[in-house]
Amino acid sequence: MHPHDATVLVRTSDGTVTRITPTQVPLQSRTGRGIPLVSISADDPVVAVLPMPVGA
Repeated sequence: MHPHDATVLVRTSDGTVTRITPTQVPLQSRTGRGIPLVSISADDPVVAVLPMPVGA
């Protein structure tokens, strides 16, 4: 499995959890050691991202 094939769960400030693929994470927020999120705007609701294994 390539690292960029993993699925991530994103938790927003209202407690909602959404499953996204790495292609949906902004390119500027990716690094070789994970997918830390970089806030794009002050009102960005995303507060955390959790890498999950395929099939989770």
